[in-house]
Amino acid sequence: MALSARIEGPYLFRKFGLYEALERKKLELRARIESLAEHDFEDTEALATELIETFSVAAVFIDRPKIELIEQREVARRVDDYGRHIQISAQEFVIGVPFVGDPGLFGAQASTQSMSPPQGEVRDTWLLVSAIVFTDGSPGVRELVDRELDKIEEHLTWVRNDLKGYAAALPGLIQNGIRQRRDILEVNRKRVSELGRPIRAAATPAVGVPRAGAVRVTSTTAAAPADSLAYDLFISHASEDKRSFCPIARGRADLRGSARVV
Repeated sequence: MALSARIEGPYLFRKFGLYEALERKKLELRARIESLAEHDFEDTEALATELIETFSVAAVFIDRPKIELIEQREVARRVDDYGRHIQISAQEFVIGVPFVGDPGLFGAQASTQSMSPPQGEVRDTWLLVSAIVFTDGSPGVRELVDRELDKIEEHLTWVRNDLKGYAAALPGLIQNGIRQRRDILEVNRKRVSELGRPIRAAATPAVGVPRAGAVRVTSTTAAAPADSLAYDLFISHASEDKRSFCPIARGRADLRGSARVV
């Protein structure tokens, strides 16, 4: 029974949408710029360079001439033979090709897509393609791997095309963001200067301002001795209140002789 070879491994370029990921990076860039303080603008050129390096996305390029055979082993695979599932021996060839760029882009789905994405696995700076060859080995493993690498390069081209727009817009986004942030800080500085008072450091306690949650009770008279305390009770004119509180007041008056009932 002659079986054709096939590629095995996780599908590439299917983990996340590239457009949504780039929009999130723009939001992260905006948040970073909005967190800048006045001292961060001492060298705006160095600041812009730093932001470009931080928020740029390095496109991926594979180096096909440096392809290597990483591993070869005997494997058993379950195949469908006209409705029957049988176990068959095969050879697996793990081919590695080095690349440069952001490895996360192998999971990015570009605006141009394919219904048959390539398969492979990313390890460090290597892309691994696993080819399974059955029985007669037709087609050859090199032909199979080249076919899969062609699909991978096609998808990488689509990803790079989408990255071009982001890369072209990034410097302008940074320059505009820096200018707007400096304008906001300048307006805030002028508002503070209009008060004619420096901003107090957060760690310095304000004079006469109690701590949050603190309650302070002061008295302008000395505390009276315990045996000279007087009790003032107010009884409302409602008849039901008088019935309830007058006995209490009389009891206090008998006890201290100093209560006044109103």
